[in-house]
Amino acid sequence: MWGLARWTLVAVASTGCIHDRLVACGDVVCPVGNGCDLERSICIDPVGLSVPPANIAFTDVACGGSGQQVLEVRNFSSGPIAFSAVSTLDGIDVVPPSGVFPAGATVTLQLIGNAPPRSVPGTPLQGAVLIAVDGEVITRDVELTTTGAVVTASVQQLDFGEATVGLSDTRAIQLHNTGNAAIQVAPRLPASQGPSFTLATPPTVSVGPGETTSIAVAFQPQALTSYASSLTLDYTGNTCEPPPTQVSLSGTATTDDILLDHLTLDFGEVACDARRARSR
Repeated sequence: MWGLARWTLVAVASTGCIHDRLVACGDVVCPVGNGCDLERSICIDPVGLSVPPANIAFTDVACGGSGQQVLEVRNFSSGPIAFSAVSTLDGIDVVPPSGVFPAGATVTLQLIGNAPPRSVPGTPLQGAVLIAVDGEVITRDVELTTTGAVVTASVQQLDFGEATVGLSDTRAIQLHNTGNAAIQVAPRLPASQGPSFTLATPPTVSVGPGETTSIAVAFQPQALTSYASSLTLDYTGNTCEPPPTQVSLSGTATTDDILLDHLTLDFGEVACDARRARSR
């Protein structure tokens, strides 16, 4: 009785091997008709170009700022290949936008990401980079994520109402940061507004991501009149939305008057050595 023997054949090659017209390229299998860029383990497009397949990501670009990425394209064909390149995501520029990939050469495309001055920090903006060659389009995903502070104030006007002359009343403005980066805030009052409004807080405060910070202002009227001023907020750092820069201040001075129910006290006739009391 004959036994059955099973043989397993294993082939290992340092170059892309072809099996059923598929090409193994590193850890991936390239589509039919594609070659393999062995050095980078990237499938070669049928037109002869090797373009990295990974998404192009611009991360933590300051709002209103810019970042840079590169895309290295290799031409494995025997002749030059003309191309044009563009991004569908606003603010992403491809340099050069057109040209020629020489035969056997590597061309580096510079991708400049210009972050919008207004955006939701941490939320990716998505699009694609399109490379058009010989009537075909090679597409690579691209995304840009911004970073910065988004500051809001609890009030735009701080009204102290009525306050007694010479007495101080302190109130606070809340600054809240919904962004993903900290920011420094320097509050200041006009030098010409006099001593009635004063800062009751450090000259510089920090507002971290998701944090709320108070800026305290004291009102101490010096005379019977109405007062008006403004608190200016100066920022050091990056913001992704226009922050509040001024808060108006107002207040009115009053006095603690003593009211009399008689203007004249008449004790009438009082005998000598007698005492009579009257109250106001």
